Amino acid sequence: MFALPATEIETCELKKSLAELKEGLVSLAAMLNKNGYAKLWFGVAPNGLAVGLDITEKPDALLKRTGRFRRHGPTQGGYWEVIN
Repeated sequence: MFALPATEIETCELKKSLAELKEGLVSLAAMLNKNGYAKLWFGVAPNGLAVGLDITEKPDALLKRTGRFRRHGPTQGGYWEVIN
């Protein structure tokens, strides 16, 4: 079992729906670059209330819409970039 975060913090981003997928991935890359650690939750409102997800889009379409991540540099000290 896991506990939902109560609120967003420097290493945790909360997104209410998959409509915020792109923004969530950009935030995830920024948190990884700054802290080297991050969590990104979908289906959770900014106040920490679990609202769930209504997934109507096929997974392949979601992935095409999000772009992807690219790691630059060494494992320690490199950075992440979201690319379209």
